[in-house]
Amino acid sequence: MNILNPPPFIPENAPFSKDQIGWLNGYLAGMYSAQGGGEATPAVEATPVTILWGSQTGNTESLAKQVAKSLKSKGFEPKVLDMGDYDNESLKDEGLLLLMTSTYGEGDPPDNAASLYEWILSDAAPKLENLKYSVLSLGDSNYPDFCKCGIDFDERFKALGATQIAPRVDCDADFDEAFEGWISSLGGALGAGASSSDRSSYERGDSSEPEFGKKNPFPAKVLDNRNLNGDDSSKQTQHVALSI
Repeated sequence: MNILNPPPFIPENAPFSKDQIGWLNGYLAGMYSAQGGGEATPAVEATPVTILWGSQTGNTESLAKQVAKSLKSKGFEPKVLDMGDYDNESLKDEGLLLLMTSTYGEGDPPDNAASLYEWILSDAAPKLENLKYSVLSLGDSNYPDFCKCGIDFDERFKALGATQIAPRVDCDADFDEAFEGWISSLGGALGAGASSSDRSSYERGDSSEPEFGKKNPFPAKVLDNRNLNGDDSSKQTQHVALSI
């Protein structure tokens, strides 16, 4: 018992019968004991994690939400942000950052990542000695500048003094296995509990995640399929309409 903080009790002159006072005092003593004898248990604060995503087609946004869901279940406090809505100056105040981006066109950033990308590569970017980060980069190896946007972010963060907590992973068009590898490496950096991406709930069709994907494609009827170029053109640009 903590003599400096004794258990609460009902005094004898309270407007209750002796039996009621005895029952109430027993109840209060039980609550006091269950709470550690009056000694306050310090609350464990969740570690904040900022997840920035840049995407042209939505794949990276979907993966960012999966990462956030997994981290939240492991006791972290993730915040998922569209790069296009992010205040660039906030970067110098971040502690833990996961940056996830695709590469568009000929090594270009996605539209929503363009502002942050140009700013971080400029002389206006601040030193980032307090930043701990990791990068997941999505791309297509059929293009010469494979995953260039993510690579540029990673190298620039290092140049500005940030600390890489897990190696950058470059994902090809079929990114599931590489994505899982990145999550596993993050688990080693953030704690073993964060190593699972809870992908089982995703594959079960959890209501918070899309039911269909690469592993379970949606069977859609083709409504229209025609070449948009003239008969004498050497190019073929196909217009395809699907019923969803």
